[in-house]
Amino acid sequence: MKITVPEGIAKVSAVFCGCGRPQDAWKTVHDYLERFGRCDLRKPELNTGEAYITAYLLSHLGLIEHGGSVGGSWTTPLGVGAAAFLREHGSEWQDKEGVAFVTPYDGHDMFIGGDMGAM
Repeated sequence: MKITVPEGIAKVSAVFCGCGRPQDAWKTVHDYLERFGRCDLRKPELNTGEAYITAYLLSHLGLIEHGGSVGGSWTTPLGVGAAAFLREHGSEWQDKEGVAFVTPYDGHDMFIGGDMGAM
């Protein structure tokens, strides 16, 4: 089974090493992509270091963009595609056994888990 990974997911994947708690990291990415356009990180309840470092990363990778402050960012088309992918496949998408993710970002297949010979 092959699922096309959108460019935004491939860009974030290139930054994550995959050890530790990648599902939690993907959940955080998804949560923040869903928030942009509907909230302002400058509000006291959202004004945290975690929020800003996530926003800086997503902005650097082109999934969100901003004018005067990263706290008031909006989602780019790359971010919209990444959020849709995470809505469909969840934050544990990398754990799916035997799934080959074909990424148009770098032109290479990225095989996650399972037996590559069975592909």
